[in-house]
Amino acid sequence: MSAQFFVVTGGPGAGKTSLITELSRRGFHTIPESGRAIIREEMASGGDALPWADRMAYAERMLERDLHSYIAVQARSGMAIFDRGIPDILGYLTLCNLPLPRHIAAESKAKRYNRRVFLAPYWDDIFAQDTERKQNRAEAQATCAVMRETYTALGYEIIELPLTDIERRADFVTAQMSLRFDRGLQPVRAPTANALPTRVASLPTPECSPDRPANPPARAVLVSARRRSPPAPDPAPLRRQTPA
Repeated sequence: MSAQFFVVTGGPGAGKTSLITELSRRGFHTIPESGRAIIREEMASGGDALPWADRMAYAERMLERDLHSYIAVQARSGMAIFDRGIPDILGYLTLCNLPLPRHIAAESKAKRYNRRVFLAPYWDDIFAQDTERKQNRAEAQATCAVMRETYTALGYEIIELPLTDIERRADFVTAQMSLRFDRGLQPVRAPTANALPTRVASLPTPECSPDRPANPPARAVLVSARRRSPPAPDPAPLRRQTPA
């Protein structure tokens, strides 16, 4: 069943949620990002499970909500498109240089999605901040890089979205999802226990600290230890073609 569960991931401000909204308008069953909803709830209630306050509590809240959404979708039939998946929580903790709790790593490996994950790359022309999205451009780029590494380390193949308008992006995703079923692809097997981010690299500090300086220095964060060879070229023209 998880072959029908598709994930759209990436950094903030890359058009990910706008794409999910358009796919929902077209009749697909979509699951909204948990992080934004939690931020709104915590800000309204005066809580501190926030990415600029208690980051681990924020990650635990995201896990709780994402597991609930995953289980709820399993109870229905048909395709589902997730605005971020459970592995995004691992990516967030990695980006913040926080420990990766064993139970979050386990759920990231056990709750599988379609083997091909859509990545919204950083796109400077459309990037914008708001009251819930406080990351700057460097942090948005770092987030995108860590999400790519995290999903790759868990055995997924990344399909990068073209830099084009929402309608054409939605056309691209729809065509790619159809190709997945035409080819009879199955969800990827869960990786072994050591297939988790372990390599140290230098990336900008994300918006995950209440006392983050205005111009953060580079911080060592954990990303994937494995260097994988690029996937074989996809014969489908839509695989690499950006709509005109």
